[in-house]
Amino acid sequence: MRVIFARVSWMIWYKGDSNDQPLSQMAFVKERRGPVWERFNFSPVSGRLFGYVAPSRGTPYRFARIDRRAVGADRLPGVLLIFAAARPQEYGGGQAVVGWYRNATLFPKWRRPQPKDERFADRKNWGYCCECAEREAVLLPTPLRQWQIPHGEGGMGQTKIRYFDPTQHWMQRIVDQIKRYTGPSLLTRREVEVEAVAAATGEGVLGGAYGLAMDPRIRRLVEDRAIALAKRVYSAAGYAVQVVGQPFDLHCRRKSGKPTDLWVEVKGTQGEAREVILTSGEVEFYSKHFPRTELFVVNSIRIENGAARGGSPARYRRWRARTDALRPMTYWYRLPVRSS
Repeated sequence: MRVIFARVSWMIWYKGDSNDQPLSQMAFVKERRGPVWERFNFSPVSGRLFGYVAPSRGTPYRFARIDRRAVGADRLPGVLLIFAAARPQEYGGGQAVVGWYRNATLFPKWRRPQPKDERFADRKNWGYCCECAEREAVLLPTPLRQWQIPHGEGGMGQTKIRYFDPTQHWMQRIVDQIKRYTGPSLLTRREVEVEAVAAATGEGVLGGAYGLAMDPRIRRLVEDRAIALAKRVYSAAGYAVQVVGQPFDLHCRRKSGKPTDLWVEVKGTQGEAREVILTSGEVEFYSKHFPRTELFVVNSIRIENGAARGGSPARYRRWRARTDALRPMTYWYRLPVRSS
């Protein structure tokens, strides 16, 4: 099994965005005082990723440590390359896996693209030493970067490269987790970062939809627009509407006739929602109050000149979250009682 662990600086996107600055850096990067070359590690070019790994003893890797048959080879294919980074304290500290290349090809020396290759025009004075198909890579959303890598003896410490050692159980554990992983990747959908953060913090304010806003100010505009449209619809239907917030958004009561209470969950998005985020409290509340419950989703909200406009409402009557339509994004784990 060809497996290697490589330390990189902690970033969110690794797409070369000037706003995506390293939140933690290796000592090597700080000493170099140069560009953080791994900032492009998950920035696709024609369906492929070209990655950077910090040098160890002057070269990216020693092929003999990965496969003794590869001594002297000009490349080494079929490698599981696992990227790890020191987590900033606001993300929990320690070291953790941030993503990986499956079936990567490693090169013994750094390569540079041809100067006339316009695909790499944004990468000045940059080199790479590994590549893989975009479909073979995963970049974890930050709340899911929870696979810890030990620091002490047998761990990774300050080493830039760690070769697979079958006697180290943490390595096999991470490889097994990667094999089983079917969760989201920031490579395929940028909005899953917000979804995962919302799920981890219990906010659940916006659904999993294309065009989901990253800017919290835009998220607030989208939320307010969705609530405003929902109030308009239910008021026109003869309800007195009260905006609550948690664990439900709207409490609606008939203005005339037999009093009827209705509880409404409102979601808004700039795209077309295929999924929405729900907190555990929301799932529990709407299950208890079913069938006097509804889900109100506003798609395709536009942001123009600092204001939210438009929106296409979808009303789901007699709604509750079916267990077969839910998928976990994160878990709370109760620690066992310590024996000493």
